[in-house]
Amino acid sequence: MARRIYDRAVAEWGISAVQDAGSNRTLVKIWPGVRSRAWSRDDEIPVAGFWIRWGTPGPSQATIDCIGWSPGRGSSEAEARRIIDVLAGWPVASGRTLTATG
Repeated sequence: MARRIYDRAVAEWGISAVQDAGSNRTLVKIWPGVRSRAWSRDDEIPVAGFWIRWGTPGPSQATIDCIGWSPGRGSSEAEARRIIDVLAGWPVASGRTLTATG
């Protein structure tokens, strides 16, 4: 399923939506709207994103281990989770609440 999320993010926003960060981690960035709309914007700053950790908890599995969003850019936790659900094709991120730290 993580591979589906990765592939759909690339299809939606282009290859710059994913950034491999070594150590079996990939950052997936989220823009509002579809690729054509996102790329016509004056800025290319994503409104949310999340990390996929490959090989966790098992060798053929993956985990979303961090979700971020920008309230100043009109994003919210609920929106970020909804987009992850859409990319996955079913609700994998909704219905959970994050606790702020720090």
